Amino acid sequence: MADVLHVCIEWVELAIKHERNVDSLIKGLAVGNNFGGCRPRITASQTLNVRRPVEAVESAAHVAQDLSLSPRNPL
Repeated sequence: MADVLHVCIEWVELAIKHERNVDSLIKGLAVGNNFGGCRPRITASQTLNVRRPVEAVESAAHVAQDLSLSPRNPL
């Protein structure tokens, strides 16, 4: 009977830890933390540089290659 009680206590402790971790992640994401996620692949200035030629009906693939964003020219 004591083993069952220990298992139940461990399960409750694990559930509490999980809940605290999830709450911390939600709060952190709400204030803008990214928790060490991947860096952005392109900068804001690159985004502007991409929009101009694409809006001018230039090929999106050609623009990506010119800005070294295509798979042929990895960062």
